[in-house]
Amino acid sequence: MNREVRRINKTLMISWLSIILILLGAYSVEVIKQERTLTYILEFAATMVVPYVAVLLLFMKKPDWDKLGYFVVLGYTFMYAFVMFTGATQMVSSYILPLLCFLILYHKPSLILYTFGITISVNLASLFYQLSQNSITVSNSKDVEIRFAVIIVSFAGGFVSARLYDSIHKDNKRVHEELIDKNLEIQDMALQTIATIANTIDAKDEYTQGHSRRVAEYSCAIAEELGMEKEEVKKLRSIALLHDIGKIGVPDSVLNKPGRLTNDEYELMKQHAVIGSEILKDIGMLPGIDIGAKYHHERYDGSGYPEKIKGEEIPYIARIIAVADAFDAMTSNRVYRKHLDMDYILGELERCKGSQFDPKMADALICMLNDGRLKPLSPESSQENAPEQDMSDVSKIWSRLMKKDEEKFKDQSINDELTGLYSRAHGEKLIREAIMQNKGTLFAIDIDQFRYINGQGGFLLGDIYLRSVATALEQIDKKKIIARVGGDEFIMLIPDVADADQAEEVAKEIMQNVKEQNSIIERDIDLTVSIGIRLCEGMKNVFQDVFLDADRALYLSKQKGGNNYTFFTKSAVENGLSETESADLIHLRDAVMNPEKYDAYISESPEFHDTYDLIKQILKENNTSVQLILFTARPNEGMNVSIETHKLVMDYLEKAISRSIKGKDYVVRYSSTQRMILLSDAKEEGVRSVSSHIMKEFYKLYDLKEMNISYNVAYIS
Repeated sequence: MNREVRRINKTLMISWLSIILILLGAYSVEVIKQERTLTYILEFAATMVVPYVAVLLLFMKKPDWDKLGYFVVLGYTFMYAFVMFTGATQMVSSYILPLLCFLILYHKPSLILYTFGITISVNLASLFYQLSQNSITVSNSKDVEIRFAVIIVSFAGGFVSARLYDSIHKDNKRVHEELIDKNLEIQDMALQTIATIANTIDAKDEYTQGHSRRVAEYSCAIAEELGMEKEEVKKLRSIALLHDIGKIGVPDSVLNKPGRLTNDEYELMKQHAVIGSEILKDIGMLPGIDIGAKYHHERYDGSGYPEKIKGEEIPYIARIIAVADAFDAMTSNRVYRKHLDMDYILGELERCKGSQFDPKMADALICMLNDGRLKPLSPESSQENAPEQDMSDVSKIWSRLMKKDEEKFKDQSINDELTGLYSRAHGEKLIREAIMQNKGTLFAIDIDQFRYINGQGGFLLGDIYLRSVATALEQIDKKKIIARVGGDEFIMLIPDVADADQAEEVAKEIMQNVKEQNSIIERDIDLTVSIGIRLCEGMKNVFQDVFLDADRALYLSKQKGGNNYTFFTKSAVENGLSETESADLIHLRDAVMNPEKYDAYISESPEFHDTYDLIKQILKENNTSVQLILFTARPNEGMNVSIETHKLVMDYLEKAISRSIKGKDYVVRYSSTQRMILLSDAKEEGVRSVSSHIMKEFYKLYDLKEMNISYNVAYIS
């Protein structure tokens, strides 16, 4: 249906009706003034209403007919001719002009010419009639001349306008069609890429190849059975193809494990719904594409995951995919069982209606299965039925890129050339998969004063120290994964160490082994290490979080002067070496919250005053919260620090801060030994991340033992 023509036809019919009502109102006033008779008004109404009703019936039958305008003009002519022959003034000739304005909407010059011809014919007939009645003479012919001049000029303008409008409309239509074609191309490319990604996901599990495509096919069949529109079904196909994309974040050891999963492994597997949602949520080209990934394991009774929503709260599309996903799981061979027979599957679908599945979706699938209109797809058939677009240039390019990445990965050495330990990339991969088992302990190890070692003994000596630490770590008599992750940094995961006592024994053994290596080296500069320890048991986060926690604990060990080990605890990281929040930070926070109580304190300290004003300004302009992080430099116990060393430490601290904060955050000089950071509306984990990064950057620059830094945190809303 041509919606544009239908809309114009509707506008013209409404406009014609408006003209009729206005003229009837005007002529009714003349009846009241006794300038017209009632009979005349009835005849006038008939010449307007009867043609209008006839054309209205035609419009109702063919609302999008592009020739309707010609019939409107013809019907309007009855009224126009009536007033031209019976009107008492030449002004009645202008009654055609309102209609002319609306006819331009059709942007048809031929329609304007057609109307002009009828209008001129009616006016000429009226003129001859008036001449025959001797009502026009030479003295009053000027009005007739003006009448024809106005009609000709008006229609000339209408004709030009219609042609110009038609030209613009055709150009716009052409551009619009080009944009539609371009958008369709982009959508096709997106769908091709989606199909390729779906195949990549399925390839992780040898027992579920083609699973995503089969679920998409079953979902579309159910949707069509439920009466969904074609465009919605097309959108559903894309969403269903990516419903399992979160499995990218599940270790192969869990995904392909023979036998049933443990509780911990099942909890890990459940994370794929959230991971998939996070991956897809910002794709604007296909709105709602994350729905399937996030909600396809929700149950109708509310016992599913990840959000435990129920019934109609679960998105409609996700309820369809849930049934299709379960059906494919039952009809496919899995690593832990063979496919189930159809009688059992139908029984399960019936049994789980209203608990696991939406009854409407389950009934639609059951109906198709009973009628033989839907049959399980085999892995081979699902590949054979794959759309040809999957072999398009986009898919080929994608495949080549993936192949290049695989070749590049193969070319990378899995071992660090200097130490013989695992390289960072390979070591992190192995540790990431092992740490997902939710057990063991991660150790982060860093050589103390390594910058000083390189500076005094040269890089060759630095290499000797690195190999010595690698040897010390390899001497740990336990199953372990060790990787060199930085210039002087190592990480080691021991899966069998599950509690703090065992971890402490390992830390002491590392330090003893390093001490023995030091005696072998026999150099003036002692070889020592700092160790951060993170117990992995109970951790549900990914490797990066565990690694970051161990790294934070490592730099707390450095604060203690090195040659030490520290366990990660939240309080230890947030408070540094301090047991309580510093008095300065308490004063500042309370001053902002209760300014009338701290006027005297503010006036006595310029730094305090400037920081106070800045915090108030941020709170006022951004209407947000502020996180304060106060870094303090302290001499280590028993150390006499020179002015030069103190200045050097503060310079290093400022450099570390500048490398770690964003443009919207502020850093101020709070005192000669303190620097304060103001983070606008930062979350707790963001504060910890920034603080840890600053500590790490500082100790990269400064690795002597004269001074250390600690930090304290306060929150102001």
